[in-house]
Amino acid sequence: MMIFRVSIVLLLLLSTPAWSLQIGVNDVAKKKEEFIPPPPPPQPPPPPPNFQAKNKSGRPGNAAMWRVFSMLDPQERKAMMELQAKDPDEFRLQMQTKVDALRKAEREREQKLKELVEAYHKATPAEQPAIEAEITTMIRKSYQKRLDENRRHLEETRRRVEWLSQELSKREKNADRAIQAAVQKRLERQEKNTP
Repeated sequence: MMIFRVSIVLLLLLSTPAWSLQIGVNDVAKKKEEFIPPPPPPQPPPPPPNFQAKNKSGRPGNAAMWRVFSMLDPQERKAMMELQAKDPDEFRLQMQTKVDALRKAEREREQKLKELVEAYHKATPAEQPAIEAEITTMIRKSYQKRLDENRRHLEETRRRVEWLSQELSKREKNADRAIQAAVQKRLERQEKNTP
């Protein structure tokens, strides 16, 4: 595109008499001196106080909400999915309540661990093994919980991959019929539009 513009400019310069070029250059120089750039556009207003950041897909949401959703037992998850279809606002409210409860529990656990670590450092060497055992138990429990969440997520992903694989197989088997139906649909539409 740039080469095209340059070639047009060169063509115009070569076909224009020299005296008119001098006038054109002076006019352009004067116009550049007179040019005042427009003011910058106004800044957008700040987000509302209850603003929730959007994820990569452009929808509001957060990882904690999906983590809580994956932690639900299958019956509760099904009920929540039905609620989401019926009343999305109530679904979000209930999920946010669950997320808040999860975050509160995690903060309390972290606070308890900090207190135990402080107690460990203040304790006598005879008391330290008992406190260390308690810290180990808490961290092991938390770690095992995360492993269980990861295992559950992996199983859900495997089921989803299996379902997608079956859907792909069905579509591959029905490809000729689907293609023929699409062709017929376009031809029928074309016939309706032609006089």
